[in-house]
Amino acid sequence: MAVEAKSTIRGCVRIPKSLGPPPSIDDWGSIPSVDQFGLHLQNVSKGMKFIGGESAALSRVHEYFWKKDLLKIYKDTRNGMLGPDYSTKFSTWLGSGSLSPRFIHEEVKRYESERLANNSTYWVLFELIWRDYFRFLSIKYGNSLFHLGGPRKVELRWSQDKNLFESWRDGHTGYPLIDANMIELSTTGFMSNRGRQIVCSFLVRDMGIDWRMGAEWFETCLLDYDPCSNYGNWTYGAGVGNDPREDRYFSNPKQLAIACGESSPSHLVLLGFVNRTLDSIKRNIAQIFANVFCSQTNNAVDARTCGNADLLPFKLEDFMTKFGEKYQLSAEDWFSENKNLNDKQDPHAVFNVLDVMLKDNLERLKMMRESISLANMNCQRWTFEANYLETAEIIKDLCLYGKLGTALWLRRKLMQKGVVFDVFTHNYLMNGLCKTGDLDKADELIKEMSEQGPSPNCATYNTFINGYCLINNVDKVLDLFSTMANKGIKPNRVTCNILVHALCKKGHLEDAKKHLEEILDDDNDKTASDKIISSTILMDGYFKNGKMVQAKSVWDNVVQMDTQVDVVAYNVLINGFCSSQEIHLAFGYFCEMIKRGLLPDVFTYNTLISGLCKIGKFDEASYIHGIMSKIGIIPDQMSYKSLIQGLCINGVVVRANELLLGMLEKSMVPEPLIWNLIIDCYGRCGNLGKAFSTKNQMLIYGVKPNVYTYNALIYAQVKEGNITNAVSLKQEMHSYGLLPDVVTYNLLIGAACNSQNIEWALHLLDEMLMLGCEPDIITYTELIRGHCIKDNMKEAEELLRKMHNSGMPIDDVPYKILVKKYCKMRKPDKVFDLYYKWMERKRA
Repeated sequence: MAVEAKSTIRGCVRIPKSLGPPPSIDDWGSIPSVDQFGLHLQNVSKGMKFIGGESAALSRVHEYFWKKDLLKIYKDTRNGMLGPDYSTKFSTWLGSGSLSPRFIHEEVKRYESERLANNSTYWVLFELIWRDYFRFLSIKYGNSLFHLGGPRKVELRWSQDKNLFESWRDGHTGYPLIDANMIELSTTGFMSNRGRQIVCSFLVRDMGIDWRMGAEWFETCLLDYDPCSNYGNWTYGAGVGNDPREDRYFSNPKQLAIACGESSPSHLVLLGFVNRTLDSIKRNIAQIFANVFCSQTNNAVDARTCGNADLLPFKLEDFMTKFGEKYQLSAEDWFSENKNLNDKQDPHAVFNVLDVMLKDNLERLKMMRESISLANMNCQRWTFEANYLETAEIIKDLCLYGKLGTALWLRRKLMQKGVVFDVFTHNYLMNGLCKTGDLDKADELIKEMSEQGPSPNCATYNTFINGYCLINNVDKVLDLFSTMANKGIKPNRVTCNILVHALCKKGHLEDAKKHLEEILDDDNDKTASDKIISSTILMDGYFKNGKMVQAKSVWDNVVQMDTQVDVVAYNVLINGFCSSQEIHLAFGYFCEMIKRGLLPDVFTYNTLISGLCKIGKFDEASYIHGIMSKIGIIPDQMSYKSLIQGLCINGVVVRANELLLGMLEKSMVPEPLIWNLIIDCYGRCGNLGKAFSTKNQMLIYGVKPNVYTYNALIYAQVKEGNITNAVSLKQEMHSYGLLPDVVTYNLLIGAACNSQNIEWALHLLDEMLMLGCEPDIITYTELIRGHCIKDNMKEAEELLRKMHNSGMPIDDVPYKILVKKYCKMRKPDKVFDLYYKWMERKRA
């Protein structure tokens, strides 16, 4: 702490505003692919996918600190092992030099000043200090860091047993926690900090293997490998480094229990660990049987099972079914002179070894169970006969985490055992199915409830009805509404509000009004909030269908009934008038809202900003945007987007860019649309340098460009006549996994026609058709114009006929191009013929 107090951290070196010319190198070479290294990519479904480079690093810092706000709980979660967010995961980018530790320090300090300073924020800085410590340690001790006795020259006896080491390296120790961590390392190139400590302790303390063999394996696999940190931590773990606690030992069953407890508040994770433990023991036993009965190696067994561990049989009878036919051995085979056994051992010895190994595996499972009990996890009785409340909670957890398939499977299995869950548990399932749009399964579930119990209640039907509202299936909504009545389930206010909303979305406003009147006429269970919600929904429906008079009438009725209106009702009213460009009325109700003592929220201000921008009043919109923060309303993405969009549409790009920079200063990374608006505006203004600079800035903040980004840049290049650069941008899209769309091709086809290169334009047409991109009216119009420029009138008219035959809606532009060309060519007959077809087309 004394060192920390007396030390200062230098700031980051700022990015220079300009760079010198690049070196004159003709051939830069190319980055080798994974295949060229003799490696193959593996699909990893869990964990974190690491992407190289500074942009990805800065994006991760922003995501962890600001977007997900995980810095404040870092110390509580840092010893986790599962998932992408239990720790910062900065080490990979720190190790490759893509991320500066000074930048992390600056961001932590900014977080502490703007949000919160606690033990977690300090602990991130403490981990960076550890990183520096290992660097200073390596400078002080030099090569002794790699010696067997370490910096302290500790004399210990170490083994270099190859078989033991390989079992650790390949994840075949039989200890699930060790094996899972080692497989994660070899598969993904990453392992959690706690995992590294545990597997290190196991190798050096339990196995007694030379610690340098483990350090070298980590050096081979780790994406975040750094010699100082790697060998410093291994000497620390092996007791030959500068660690005052010389006998650091991690009990593996205890760490398993801790991992379960720290990784999740529920017992779902524990169940997963136990299942994986059983699977591991199952595989060990199955392979032992395969080795003994079949006289084959583990590799041979793996080959026969196609390398899929999950195909190994669990029960002995399953094993015999799988392997029995191929490997039938008689008693003579076992006790003949030619036993084909290693070292010609007695078969009884083989079974003695087998017995010991099986016994050892069972002892491990027993020890794990006892350790979990000692960790006070209260999961001793967890079986498929778990008590009702625990199982119901698990189903609810699964639904909340989106694991609906597992939740339904668990419900079905327990119902087969006679367990019937209550309606609340079923409502969780119903809600999950409707949210994911799986309405067929939701329908099956509600039928099962009606037939087997528990009977659906009003909340069940409300959820189901809302699911159909989300896909605008009003007929089904009305049918379910009738079904409720037939089953004696009385709709409540929520049901009626959902129904009114569905009818309004489909434009059935009179039906919605009728239902609203029924709601208001019903005196039972009627509250002020119920009335205002239903009225607000109907009023919004009228506004969206352009019926301002009817919307105003609904509002007047609410006021006459002396109903207590809320902020949402005023927001709907203000939004309706802004959408109709009746901005003076919107401001009138804004003032009335304040007089009633209702404070406008961010949606209110965003609506006014958007409305003012639509009628070109940017000064007023900017003023409202400016006062939001002063009155305690923090502008959000929509606040900035509305104003930036309005400014860009009117070419006021400098002010728009200032707003974007203001967002970045507040750690608010704009969404792609905002970046694209500014890039497009710079391009239309002819400022290519600023357009590309904005795109580069976009990448620095971890925002990936999309098709619209590239279309804006291609348009800018085409406008300036830089056709080669425009084509290069189209090719660059593929590096981001983007495919050109019809707009991309239309821009390039138009550029080709302008340069009188009709052959290249037709090549682009063939390319877009090959990619499944359908040409539109602009595509054909540009090609007609290109043919006319080259005097290819026959081909131009053929394209017009093709447009007619395709049923494509055709505007006046293709006809005007052809008529104008024939006029220049002094062919009045062609002009009149085309004009006649044009008029006939318009009449049709």
